[in-house]
Formats: sequence, C-alpha cells, structure tokens
Amino acid sequence: MKKWRLIAGKWNTAERMDCGVYVNWKRASWIIESDTKPVFDLVSVPGGDGKVDSICIEDMPYDYDIEMMEDPQDDDVDMENTFVDNTYIWNFRVEETA
Repeated sequence: MKKWRLIAGKWNTAERMDCGVYVNWKRASWIIESDTKPVFDLVSVPGGDGKVDSICIEDMPYDYDIEMMEDPQDDDVDMENTFVDNTYIWNFRVEETA
C-alpha cells in the first residue's frame, strides 16, 4: 500500500464545528493510504461560495491520518471542547511520500 500526502495551503482548510461555526486553518496535511494516486469527488462547502471545488475529509473512500494542522484563524473557538462535524479542503495537492 502506498502513502500519499494531501496538502492544503494557506487558508484552504475549514472545519465545521458541531456548534455550526467554521474555523479556517493556515495549513494542513493528511497521509492517505492507497495503491494508486487518490481520486476525489468534489463537493461544495455548505454555506460557502457554491463552487464545487472541495473535498470533505470525512467522506473520503481512503484510510487517512491527519499529519498536521496549524494556526487556526479564530482563536476564540475552544478546539479542545468542540467536536468537528466535517473538514473541507480546496486548492489542495497530492504527492506520493518517500
């Protein structure tokens, strides 16, 4: 099984919290396991601009693990005590790991 890195650049990751608030992250990446380069069904972010240009991490048909997320845009959201409903990313790229 190959490992692929899914990378979202500056402000291209948003998490929808159970309270309905969206929190944007500066950068994020995930490791995906797949025999071939992952292919994604694009969706629109609920409440977004309507563009069908994103993926929902939780709906991916692959095994994955978060590698890193840094610098949330909204420091007022208590990340430790808030559940994430969905994580959306756009303007992403996929690279095979070494």
